[in-house]
Amino acid sequence: MLIARVIEFLQNRGIDEGGLAYFYCARSANEPERADPVELMRCLVEQMSCLSEDEPIQTPVVKAYKDRKKEARGRKPEKLGIEECVDVMLELLQLNPVTLIVDGLDDCNPARRQDLLDAFQRLITDSDNVVKIFISSRDDHDLVHRLSQTRNLYIRASDNSGDIESFVTSRVKEAIDKGRILCGNVPHDLKIIIVETLIGKAEAMFRLISLHIQASVILVGSRLERMF
Repeated sequence: MLIARVIEFLQNRGIDEGGLAYFYCARSANEPERADPVELMRCLVEQMSCLSEDEPIQTPVVKAYKDRKKEARGRKPEKLGIEECVDVMLELLQLNPVTLIVDGLDDCNPARRQDLLDAFQRLITDSDNVVKIFISSRDDHDLVHRLSQTRNLYIRASDNSGDIESFVTSRVKEAIDKGRILCGNVPHDLKIIIVETLIGKAEAMFRLISLHIQASVILVGSRLERMF
C-alpha cells in the first residue's frame, strides 16, 4: 500500500517533471514473469517508451524494434535482454528524466536479481540525465549488503502499530455492522479477541488483514486461529 501511494503521488506530477515507470515483483506460480528481472526491465522500457497515452512511442524504442525485426529476417524478433534494455533506457534518458520504482525486490529471482542491480547501477552511472530509483524490499542479506551504500529508510511493524490498531478496529466494526461476522451479533469480549488476533497474527500487513476480514466468516472465538 505504501508503494502504491508513492506511485499515485508521482503520477499526479506534471509531465515536465519527468517520466515514471514501476514494477510490482511477486513470487507466483501463475505469474512467473513477476519474479523475472528481464521481464521487469522490459516492462520499465515499455512504460518509458512514451510519457502519455496521447504521445507516440519514442524514437529509441522504435529503432530498437526495427533493428531486431531486421535481424530476425522474417522470423519473430527476439525480446530485449537486460543489457539491451539498459541501452534503450539510456537513450530514452537523453530525452527525459525518469523515476523508476520497484516494489518487493526480495520477491525477484534471488539467482538473478544481482543482474538487475547491476543494470540499475549502470543507469545511474552512465545516464547524462536525472534518473531516480526507488526500491522497496525486505532485508534479505544479499540486498542489504548490495544497497548498504545507498540511502535507506527502514520501516518496521512497530513504527505503525497505532495505525494498524486503528485500521483493524475500524474494519472489524464495519464487518460486524454489515452482519458479516456472526450476523452482527458479536459480544464485546469476542470483538476484542477478533481485533487482538488480527493484529497479532497479520504482522502489520494491511492487505492481509483486509483479506482475512473480507473472506472469513467467524463462527466462534475459538476458531479465530483457523484464519491464519
